[in-house]
Amino acid sequence: MAVEHRREIDDYLDALHAIMYSRDRDGRYLFVNAEFLRASEYTEAEILGQTNEELWPERALDYANNDLVVWTQQKPFTYQETGIVDGHERIYLVFKFPICKNEAMYACGALAVDITDSVEEMKEAMGLVGRLLSQLEQSQNMLRALQFLLPQ
Repeated sequence: MAVEHRREIDDYLDALHAIMYSRDRDGRYLFVNAEFLRASEYTEAEILGQTNEELWPERALDYANNDLVVWTQQKPFTYQETGIVDGHERIYLVFKFPICKNEAMYACGALAVDITDSVEEMKEAMGLVGRLLSQLEQSQNMLRALQFLLPQ
């Protein structure tokens, strides 16, 4: 029963469109889901037991610092992070959290949701609002100019 239940949980975690992973105190990967593997272009066997220094040395310090917040505060931490997936920059909202056993933290877990499309939509909306405000200001200026031309 436990093995069957574990498969159900794995299926659920792999079906999520979010990157999930956990690392131990030394920064070694304990768990990664299918979305993590797709984004990283590594296999599970290549990742588990490895550290960021071994996999992504150029970003390892940033990753370690974010983990350190969770390890020192022993509470969840949320932030935005960018990464390259399939040659394109993506923006992630990352939720990091302590994973405990017998009330002692033994791993730092993470769930990262790709928010790139939402951020782009927000930028487009803000651009539209900016253009509308500019047009409104131009209209107000024209109305003021017309007031000078009209007899009082």
